[in-house]
Amino acid sequence: MFARVSEEIPDTGAVAEKHLNLPYGTDIRQAIDIYMPENRGDRAVPAVIFLHGGGWQSGDRADAQMLPVFRLLRHGYAVVSAGYRLSDTAVFPRNVYDVKAALRLVYDGAERLGIDRERLFLSGASAGGHLALMAAFTLGQAAFDGARGRDGAFSEGADTSEIPLAGVIAFYPPTDFLAQDAQFEAADIPRAAPEPEGVLGAADIMFGVKMSSAPDLARLVSPVNFVHKNIPPVLLLHGRLDPIVPSAQSAELHEKIEAICGSGRSECIISDGILHADPDYARPEWTEAILRFLERA
Repeated sequence: MFARVSEEIPDTGAVAEKHLNLPYGTDIRQAIDIYMPENRGDRAVPAVIFLHGGGWQSGDRADAQMLPVFRLLRHGYAVVSAGYRLSDTAVFPRNVYDVKAALRLVYDGAERLGIDRERLFLSGASAGGHLALMAAFTLGQAAFDGARGRDGAFSEGADTSEIPLAGVIAFYPPTDFLAQDAQFEAADIPRAAPEPEGVLGAADIMFGVKMSSAPDLARLVSPVNFVHKNIPPVLLLHGRLDPIVPSAQSAELHEKIEAICGSGRSECIISDGILHADPDYARPEWTEAILRFLERA
């Protein structure tokens, strides 16, 4: 088995202060759950907004992928688990629109919820990491903020031009779809079986077209192509032997950010002993690494 998926689920029932099923759209998946840390008093706390993985076509905002971020509750951070429409109903960039709308909901409601709107972080695992990076790198860009009706109002997504995102934490994210095959070959590591010839993979379904047949369009969905000098700080976490998303995806993005933004804007941690969707990402040493990033960003 290539991906070690934890059977442990976040103990959300033990969280005293929470706000569940807050909608940002009309689809059942367009909703967020907010968990607040204990003993915060009247203090506004920073928040990490988490996006689940699942190949853009499965997963849920309450599943075990949230565990590494859920651990941050103990350290005074609010945790927001955000759902988004899956690729059976909404192909790219509508999933990015959803992330923007969820971010806007938290930002607008921050004072009422007891969240520090100046300390909002996006995070995600696998497909969710990809969406977190895409949303963070395109804040305020009209093409990725959402779709508008004739009256100029958003029918999907939200205006994110003035949201001061404090950082991004991406677990094993796809970042450059056209480079993955070559990266796996160069790494010479066991790889999960790719889709048979002629069958659309998860990324193809998310994008709505076979990426290998439309390379120019495939670049449009790859975060590595949207790095610019004003992106927020980024933390990338990956396993060297990840058989589903090569660790070179994180390494390449890290190098691109360092080249464009200068040293220190990106941190990339690649571990020899961890796999895709590995429950070990919830271990204390990873929590400590995340906390160091959050406190520094």
